[in-house]
Amino acid sequence: MSNINDQLVAVEGLFVKKTAMSVTNDDPDSLRNSTKYRQIAAVATFVTKLKTVAPLYGIEVVEVPAQNTTTFCYLCGHSNPGSEKLENVCGGCGKVINQDVNAAANLATLGSLEPEAVTVA
Repeated sequence: MSNINDQLVAVEGLFVKKTAMSVTNDDPDSLRNSTKYRQIAAVATFVTKLKTVAPLYGIEVVEVPAQNTTTFCYLCGHSNPGSEKLENVCGGCGKVINQDVNAAANLATLGSLEPEAVTVA
């Protein structure tokens, strides 16, 4: 494979720390066999492998603070109140914002990426 230069992946630092603390080999089997535990362990394993493999291809992985990434509008910077809804209307610019897309764009900005470079499946 060719070397990819000047590429960056931003991950939520707090989430990485929480998952690393949540997954241990000392946990009881009943917990280790739960669906929630497997989901946390899968993400923690993925991020660990990403941090190991990405530098081999010239890709930097950075942890960025996740605080308020869903509440600050990535379009205008307005601080919106937190909500359980997936989509909210920004009080600053009036745009309907998907919380996941908003958080991804804010993480990209915090990680020195352009928000337009973020794709959410």
